[in-house]
Amino acid sequence: IQLKLANRKHGWEKISSNQLEQLASDRDGLMMQLNDLQEVLETQRVKIDALNGDEGRVQMFSSYCVSIDIPSTLRRGRGADLIVFYQITVSVGNLQWCIERSYAAFRSFHETMMQGGHLPESTSGLFPPFKWFNTKGRAFVEKRREQLTAYMLHVLANLSSNRQHAWHLADSETHLKELVCSQLPFFNPTTCAM
Repeated sequence: IQLKLANRKHGWEKISSNQLEQLASDRDGLMMQLNDLQEVLETQRVKIDALNGDEGRVQMFSSYCVSIDIPSTLRRGRGADLIVFYQITVSVGNLQWCIERSYAAFRSFHETMMQGGHLPESTSGLFPPFKWFNTKGRAFVEKRREQLTAYMLHVLANLSSNRQHAWHLADSETHLKELVCSQLPFFNPTTCAM
């Protein structure tokens, strides 16, 4: 069996069914390689986005990565005295520390940052609003944890984009941690913020 295919430069060319099968097989192999390369490219893009902060969890200050996460909550007290604390993990390069803060501490931090002009007005709408009732249920606490995480990542991205910020001048991970903790006591592990 022979097929005729149009070729603009060379006119008509005869291709046998074996050659056609070989071309189809080569095409399939190339498509598999292309899919593999696209997968590798996507994995690398995600890593680069994370380092560039597009994913939001990692920001660069000087040559050090800073990340914030709120992986869990902790409940202290009972009944009307129950307070929910959000457990925050802060990483500066290879240094990592954990702090616990209540919603009231987050709100105080937010108000301080807004009043000091450290964040754009658009940030105000990202902060989870105060609620009087039903704030201790697991579903509500989980939703608020997610909202606070998104808010803190936005704060970190804003601080990272401000190249005038002193954090960009840090010459070591320890120096950067000291700057973070001294300029934003909210992140200081020795500060007890309720």
